[in-house]
Amino acid sequence: MRFIILMNINKNTAQNYRVVRLLVEQLEKRGHYVNCVFPSYTIKEYKSNKKRKGVYTFFYYKPAEYSNHFLYSLSEFKNRPLKLITLLISKPLYSIKYLIDRTLQALGIRNIEELRYKRCLEAANRKINADIVVGISNPFSSAMTMAIATGSYKKIWYQIDPHSLNGIMKENELNYEIEREQFIYEQSDNVIVQPLAYKEIRTSPFFPYLEKCNSMQFPLIRPVKHKLSSSPFNFDKKYINCVFAGALTQRIRRPEYMLSLFNALSKYRIKLHIWSGDLQAAQRQQLASLLSNNVEFHGSLEYNSMISVLNEADILVNLGNSKSNQFPSKLLDYISIGKPILNIYKIDNCPTLDVIEQYPLGINVSEKEDIDDASKIVMDFIEEYKGRTIPYKEVESCFREFTPEQVADKFLNICTKVSAM
Repeated sequence: MRFIILMNINKNTAQNYRVVRLLVEQLEKRGHYVNCVFPSYTIKEYKSNKKRKGVYTFFYYKPAEYSNHFLYSLSEFKNRPLKLITLLISKPLYSIKYLIDRTLQALGIRNIEELRYKRCLEAANRKINADIVVGISNPFSSAMTMAIATGSYKKIWYQIDPHSLNGIMKENELNYEIEREQFIYEQSDNVIVQPLAYKEIRTSPFFPYLEKCNSMQFPLIRPVKHKLSSSPFNFDKKYINCVFAGALTQRIRRPEYMLSLFNALSKYRIKLHIWSGDLQAAQRQQLASLLSNNVEFHGSLEYNSMISVLNEADILVNLGNSKSNQFPSKLLDYISIGKPILNIYKIDNCPTLDVIEQYPLGINVSEKEDIDDASKIVMDFIEEYKGRTIPYKEVESCFREFTPEQVADKFLNICTKVSAM
């Protein structure tokens, strides 16, 4: 089959890109032709592979001129108009695009990015005549581009993350985004979602489209390289070093309990290292009363460097979401590495619970647990499992449905049925 994969990657969806890349690699191995349409400024890792047979990339704007990272950063200046004006004047090309897009949005044309991306899809399809176009979300613009485009191909929406039902959508935007999501359901021949999201569809505004839907796991259980040539961070080996890596958000992944727990563990030689690029200075200030000298913030790291750090850690720490329809994919990276995992969960139906119960070196700790009691449980776990690692073969046997090979099998079965429609 001939595929076009659409994904408008930004700094918040790097893990989704890895999901897509691992799936694409499996499709290629099986002789399928895959054409990936990505904006160029986001895919340094993929650009190095673009000459591989069957995989090409189409770039539809110049990253130096039109950067989503820049537009995203404008939100930081919403209460500082003088600084925003100075910034726009100093970067005229950014300023022009910013003013054009805001004018179009004011006129009701809210999604100019999708129209640009549609032209890119049309150019790609003229060259390869795709059998199936796959729109990846999030970001949502890729899926909407697939929906508004026309062609003789079949359309599959691969919804890696929930959109309007993600728990962080603003109330004044919710109805509009639900309508947009319903439009994509209507235009798609098939919709692939996570198993958790599939269950939620039954009680959501999208129930009428349930027959179009299939569920599929993340293809993220795979052998992970254990070291770079040089480690980006050197742990103090006098301590038991625990690592949390990932986003900390106010609405669905608040860190207060985790910080209180490690505060209680500060009397032991235990350190918690947090790599989270999303934690702003204002948030740190709010959390200051919970911090102790055994907690260190390190900002963010490039993915391969982060994997190297995780491999050097003694214990990996996962923080569950407050929404049951979202699974923290970072947990599958942790499991692939094979280190002991402390999983702190917020809700009784947290999707991480069953996964950690299957994992031989894992423990679940509820945020309802008294801090002193939890600290004793965690300390016993750390003492028993620190320094241990599970061989990948054992991990694979426990989590085969999350491997790229198994996920690709399921994806191709779905595509075969869609093609025959």
